[in-house]
Amino acid sequence: MNNVRYGYVNGLDKGTRDEAATSLRAFGVDHIIIETKLLPPKKDSELSKLISAVSKGDEIIVENMEHMGCSTFDLVKIMNALETKRCAFVSLKEQMNTKTSQGKAMLQMLRTISKIEQKQLSKRISWGIRTSEKKGTKLGRPRISKEWLSLAIQMYDSGHFNIREIVAISKVSQGTIYKEVNRLKFLKIDEQE
Repeated sequence: MNNVRYGYVNGLDKGTRDEAATSLRAFGVDHIIIETKLLPPKKDSELSKLISAVSKGDEIIVENMEHMGCSTFDLVKIMNALETKRCAFVSLKEQMNTKTSQGKAMLQMLRTISKIEQKQLSKRISWGIRTSEKKGTKLGRPRISKEWLSLAIQMYDSGHFNIREIVAISKVSQGTIYKEVNRLKFLKIDEQE
């Protein structure tokens, strides 16, 4: 079984994509995969399909690491998936090749940086929440008053109003109204049993 060298390109404009594809062809890739959508859903992206398709000994080659993810966390997640499949990763610009000891060391450094970034983000979020609470800001979804919810249910039960009218008058969302209607139905069923 022959190992395959896949080139992966992801860029905003056609010129950038063409330039990257030219570099990859010169490097000697077997197939070039081009991501044409800016932010495709993860499961529908060409990269996800490529990671699913590769096997042991294959290589994914990019011109530049920034083609692989929006953050260090994304990049490390992709690298871990490739490592699990025993597929090598090569970045031409950063001169990284995970088949070499230098490339493995760079990957370990990226993992460490990713962990530091995650911890820093967590601290900033916690700090922001504490600061907001000290200022008296209520966090989370605003609570719906029982009176407004009761009014919405009464209007719904009357059959004289459609759901849009109920939402407009009561300021209770359609989803909340239906959730409460279903909850009340289940309560009635439980009481009858």
